[in-house]
Amino acid sequence: MILYWSLLALLMVVSLLFFYSRNHYLSALLFLEIMVLFSLVISFFLILDVMSQLTIYIMLLTLGVCEASLGLALLMSCLKENGSDLIKAK
Repeated sequence: MILYWSLLALLMVVSLLFFYSRNHYLSALLFLEIMVLFSLVISFFLILDVMSQLTIYIMLLTLGVCEASLGLALLMSCLKENGSDLIKAK
């Protein structure tokens, strides 16, 4: 039970860091990936406690991979257009 609360606390800290990352797209994407990783670990432990099927975990893992590839594609398009990963307010 302490593991769940510590993982949830770490997820909250990383989400706050994500909302305060204002300079670079790469740091924002890194915090977003850490949030996905923590949510996958939390869901894995909850699924093992509640039920024995891992289909929901595999679906979440697939969505995490899709989110990572979309984020990387958006980062590459912003790098190609702007020349850097700085977040600029236009």
